[in-house]
Amino acid sequence: MQRKALFTGQCTGCPLRERCSTAKAGRIVTIRPHHDLLAASRRAATDPDWQAAYRRWRPPVERAVAWLVAHGNRRLRSSSVF
Repeated sequence: MQRKALFTGQCTGCPLRERCSTAKAGRIVTIRPHHDLLAASRRAATDPDWQAAYRRWRPPVERAVAWLVAHGNRRLRSSSVF
């Protein structure tokens, strides 16, 4: 379920308004269904062990994807059976 927080009246006198929003009606913050999962993933990404594994595996994965794209494999074949 998507949720929204409306800051219409509170934005008027806020000293940080210039940095937050330029909307005349104030700021609307939308919280998507996967917000908690994304927040947990971002927290996990600050772990030095996670960063080391990411640095270790990202270059080979990027290279493999680039190789596939260079050889014309931009799209997967569609199949009616998964």
